[in-house]
Amino acid sequence: MLYDELQIIGQECQNHRRRINIRQEQVGDEIGYSKQTISQFENGHNNNLYIFAWYLMNGLNTDRLKNKIRGCKYGKET
Repeated sequence: MLYDELQIIGQECQNHRRRINIRQEQVGDEIGYSKQTISQFENGHNNNLYIFAWYLMNGLNTDRLKNKIRGCKYGKET
């Protein structure tokens, strides 16, 4: 279950990053991580809270994220 939630978080972060027209390299440069680490996070293979905090500080829609995770927990992704 946790892996599914990490994938949802990563996907929502990736969607948000694309909406605000920023590349993975730019995110990494701002917070001191490589593009590969950002990619791992967005693919659900890394649960780094510093990376997640960057997305939160840059306008990630937490209501949308919460609804998607809630849907995952109940077997009906929204």
